[in-house]
Amino acid sequence: MGKMNLTALGNKLTTAWVPLEVSQVDNYHVLLVLYEGSYPPHYHNKDEYFLVLQGVVDVEIEGAGTVTLHEQEALVVRAGLHHRSVARTPKALVLLLEAQDITYNPVVMVGQVAEE
Repeated sequence: MGKMNLTALGNKLTTAWVPLEVSQVDNYHVLLVLYEGSYPPHYHNKDEYFLVLQGVVDVEIEGAGTVTLHEQEALVVRAGLHHRSVARTPKALVLLLEAQDITYNPVVMVGQVAEE
């Protein structure tokens, strides 16, 4: 695959929380995701990498508080940590790296912030 403009690709996304796979690197999906509002709490069997390209995103991690990510800031959420993402701007564009064999496991987080 050749050169790509992630912002231009992301600007074409119209449905929140539905990832667009832009590439694969070894056994990882490289995904662009449009964030709006909040995503349900969950955990994975593998680490997950977040890079905010546009907007501001909170990643709420049970027992560890909230990490606010601004544009060009990144975070790794380790396997097994209960977490959820919340767009703090009307929309946010996030690049995710996820293992191809990652699992999604919904949970209810203790002290979860009310849905918005």
